[in-house]
Amino acid sequence: MAPSLLWAAPQYRAVGGNLSSGTPDGPEEAVISPAVTIQRSTYSASKLGTIAPRPSQMLSGNGNYWTRHILRVPSSAYPDRCFSYFSSDHDDTLNGSTGSGGIYLNICVADPSVPANWKLYNEAVTAGWLDDIASKPASNPIYTGAGGVGRQCETPCVRKVGSTFVMTYQLTSAPGARNQATLRATSVDGVNWTGPNVPLMQVATAEAIGDGHQGYMTWAENPFPRNRVPYNYVGYSLIGGQFRSTMGMWGWDDPVAGTPVFLGALSKWNGRFSPSNPFTQTSNWFAAAAIEIDVGSIRQTRQGYSALVEFAAQGSGSNARPGDIYEILLDGDGKTMLGKPQLVVARGTSGYDQGEVGTVGVMTFGDKRLITYDAATSANAKVSALSSTSLRSPQNTWFRSPAPHKPVDADVTVKSFNFAGASSLPVGLTEVKVGSTLPAASFSANGLSVTVDGTMATKGEYYLFEDVGFDPAVTEYVDIYIDDWITTSAAAYRVPYIGFATSKTARSAMTDAIFIGNGEGIDGTMALQAVDGGTQPIAASISDYYYGVGYGPSILGTGASKKHVGVRLFPTSGRAYILGEGGTELQEMTSSNGNLMTNFDMTQRWYPFFGFKGADTAAAVERVGKMTVKVKSRAHLAGDATLGIVGSAVTATNTATPSFASLAIDAAASDRYVAFFISGRSTAALTSLTATFTPDGGAAIPLTQLHLHQSTYDAPSASFMGLFIAAIPTGTAGTLAVAAVGTTPVRWGVKAVPMYGINPTPLKIGSISAIGNSVIMNSEVDKREGGIVATAAMFSTTSSTFHAHAAEESRVNVDSGEILYATNSTVLSVLGIKNTSASAVLEATGSAGAVAVVASWAKAA
Repeated sequence: MAPSLLWAAPQYRAVGGNLSSGTPDGPEEAVISPAVTIQRSTYSASKLGTIAPRPSQMLSGNGNYWTRHILRVPSSAYPDRCFSYFSSDHDDTLNGSTGSGGIYLNICVADPSVPANWKLYNEAVTAGWLDDIASKPASNPIYTGAGGVGRQCETPCVRKVGSTFVMTYQLTSAPGARNQATLRATSVDGVNWTGPNVPLMQVATAEAIGDGHQGYMTWAENPFPRNRVPYNYVGYSLIGGQFRSTMGMWGWDDPVAGTPVFLGALSKWNGRFSPSNPFTQTSNWFAAAAIEIDVGSIRQTRQGYSALVEFAAQGSGSNARPGDIYEILLDGDGKTMLGKPQLVVARGTSGYDQGEVGTVGVMTFGDKRLITYDAATSANAKVSALSSTSLRSPQNTWFRSPAPHKPVDADVTVKSFNFAGASSLPVGLTEVKVGSTLPAASFSANGLSVTVDGTMATKGEYYLFEDVGFDPAVTEYVDIYIDDWITTSAAAYRVPYIGFATSKTARSAMTDAIFIGNGEGIDGTMALQAVDGGTQPIAASISDYYYGVGYGPSILGTGASKKHVGVRLFPTSGRAYILGEGGTELQEMTSSNGNLMTNFDMTQRWYPFFGFKGADTAAAVERVGKMTVKVKSRAHLAGDATLGIVGSAVTATNTATPSFASLAIDAAASDRYVAFFISGRSTAALTSLTATFTPDGGAAIPLTQLHLHQSTYDAPSASFMGLFIAAIPTGTAGTLAVAAVGTTPVRWGVKAVPMYGINPTPLKIGSISAIGNSVIMNSEVDKREGGIVATAAMFSTTSSTFHAHAAEESRVNVDSGEILYATNSTVLSVLGIKNTSASAVLEATGSAGAVAVVASWAKAA
């Protein structure tokens, strides 16, 4: 075989311990871009156009669907030969009166990034590109499912495992399938396929929701740590269908002959992670499904695991579904999203991809990475399309944290109440029962069951409250989650109440409460409900199928569909999110006044609860397997350092000696130190910078300079930041006096960071600067358990100065999010404090000069 230098690069291997190999065709990228340069994304895509037209075997209303990754299939004559598999979208009536769909193939033997180099399978056969394969299908589609009679044979995902090509695809007519099922076919050449007409895998009956779909599988080598996902391969499939669907995650050791193992369900990602709300504005209809992930694109970054996926509006079948391709950040479990998505390929303003870009796949060829995707016009006519990006190191990718920020589960109080196998109500819960005949709980190996009957004069109601509750003023977030909720009777099910209240009473007697549910109805509609001073509701902004959990009857009957549902509340931010399968955040709960908690009494304790209310003439038996409550409090551990409220001030006065009066430094204490980040812009480099702080009613205190960073990017002008510290035991505010020598700065700013119980000698200080389109990350600083990390940044243009700040109290394995500081359309500051180390990150555009300083302190000995 003739060699191809374009494929000669060493294989990519994700960096870090306990990791399996990554994308087979990807080269080692760390040498491609400097390690000190933050690229913001692993991708910078440019559209190349479409590859090959719609096959003539498809109806004009159909088109190229599920165009996944390009697969290299070399031959002696064509060492760079590539295959791109796709299918029709559902039925294709040209292949039979009922339609059979089919798997199609495009082929290229030269540079795959040139659209004109691609041919349809029939044309490639005529051109002799497949002459090394003696026996082969006469034309597209090359495969129509097991037995050649499959209905809706579609959604191929092909990988080469050893010497065998393995394809998963979906079929509706497979014996034993509930609806669409995932099947497996194998091949020795990538063209001739065989496989059994039986489902490859199916979830347990109790997990089968919606209409039974279980296709759309995507899979590849396992990119996650083996101590988190202990399988050689990993994939995702649909569970359910249309608006009532979730995803399933699967592990697989032997794709050629083995059976995937179900690793649990997860709902679509939305809420804080929706890219259509970059600054916490909600859009409940733009979500990402795990089946849209290209598993082969997953790469380890310093924050987690990045992947390409489509975020899209809802749609199914032939319905249009506007969507764009984003890079996302996942945890090592393959389920939890950690960062805000970053746009990679957007819909066009007209033409072949105006309607949708999605179903993404990635391969590396030479010095570039190719992105294949489904493109659709505004009329939903589909075609395969290409985009290209230069190679970038994933270690230089940086994701913003979602807002409001949710720390990882360290220092979180978790209370689990297992009803399955219990003989009585677990300790820590309080029952509330209402009705002319009070509902009584019973217990079995499967959980707690209760009958609520709408024929009672006052309806039957049953609630369970967690006894301790939480103080909303000092709680970062709180979750309530119920597992294995199921209606076991033939009657219409009751959507449970799930939420938080200030009193342990039935809903009608609640004073302040916020919850989801539709206890007054018997259908699948979910709504946000709230009680304010006994008046209900104050808001009901969500009225939608709870599509991410599968509300609504299963094809196997109402009682066959377990559900895992909950609510996450950020009390001080006033935001809440519905939790679906796997704890995935779904819709954001909103109210007309923005902050959900504005109208409520924040001085009282609140109690997580769930419950059911009779709503029909027939009795309904509701069963719950488990209730979980998580509370993340701001309470400090004994001896830990604590962070006060940050004070700030700015001035545009042209002076070498600015004075900032009434600068707040929080509560007085004998162990208080205050760090001052003092920044500005000058016409030349400073010779020196000094400062004093005078607490109100006290004497002036000289500040100790810890660090002075001056930008060299915008000479002869210079943006600068100095870090100072002093012990200031008295006063809650005061005057900061600054003196600059060597030039006359303008547009000063200061951040005052009060810290209690620290060792005043920093563990480490880092600083960076940037200008124009530069984006630079400094070296990380150490974090110490129980200590404090603080960072500040300033941007200065010819007309104005902007300042941003982030600080946190350090906990081992706690993730504190970046401050997103949007100053205008051309200037953005991102300050990052991540995991067990910290970094300051700057983005600057236009003519801005920028400086950032980051420092860490240990707690006092």
